[in-house]
Amino acid sequence: MEISWVNKKPDRAHCEERYRLVVAMIVASLHETFPLFRFTTIQINRELQAFIHVDKYNGGMSALLGLGPYVGGATRISTEGEAGQVLFPNKWHLIDGSSPQGVLPVIGRRS
Repeated sequence: MEISWVNKKPDRAHCEERYRLVVAMIVASLHETFPLFRFTTIQINRELQAFIHVDKYNGGMSALLGLGPYVGGATRISTEGEAGQVLFPNKWHLIDGSSPQGVLPVIGRRS
């Protein structure tokens, strides 16, 4: 499931109806962990294994949550020449999207 549209206008009513509970659960979980975090967009990816990249259009910090059971597949963040930190699943993380990031190899399904 992916709720992300590139160069398309989504059918907002359909999206809101279909994903209202999912969005409410994401918002509640995120605000429980980071009560002061503000955002304008939610993107859901399924089984995404992103190569190293930098988020081009981010306007600040991003919140990430990998759901699974799976082995590997953690998100690796690199900052200013450092080897980088590895973010593990089933826990919210705040990252600077302007830092290089990518997903390590995964065994199993990333939900």
